[in-house]
Amino acid sequence: MKPLFRHSVRGFKGINRKEDLVYCEYNNGELILARTLPKRKPTTQNVEMGKITRNLHKLYESVSAEYKRDLATYALLLQSKHPTKGKIAIRAYGLFSKMLWTLKKQQPEIDLLTITRQEIITYQYPVRSVMEAMQEELLLEIEEANMLTHEI
Repeated sequence: MKPLFRHSVRGFKGINRKEDLVYCEYNNGELILARTLPKRKPTTQNVEMGKITRNLHKLYESVSAEYKRDLATYALLLQSKHPTKGKIAIRAYGLFSKMLWTLKKQQPEIDLLTITRQEIITYQYPVRSVMEAMQEELLLEIEEANMLTHEI
């Protein structure tokens, strides 16, 4: 079967949900294959990850503006020290999420499904500032970032 290619972009690849197709590009765009988009049902793990992501987003919205600026500054410093070739640089929310998942690996008793800003402050988790997260190796150590001390 030969699929009808309805896109003006020669090297299109990805998912087209309107047509329920996945376009795959091979040989630098010389060959494009289309296959039907598989129908997957959400699992309990998908639902749990969604709940955790929503809670982390709500937690990020509740932190101070200074803390968010520190995360954004750290992201810029990280990009300048360790540039990512061909990849999009990480942003403040991505760093925040990565920091909390790394904390969860270090301290498995932490429940990311219910963690709150107050809990972080009360139990003195090492994500209260960017500098503290670097000292606990939740983030890469960058010498210039030692001044990022604003509290969550």
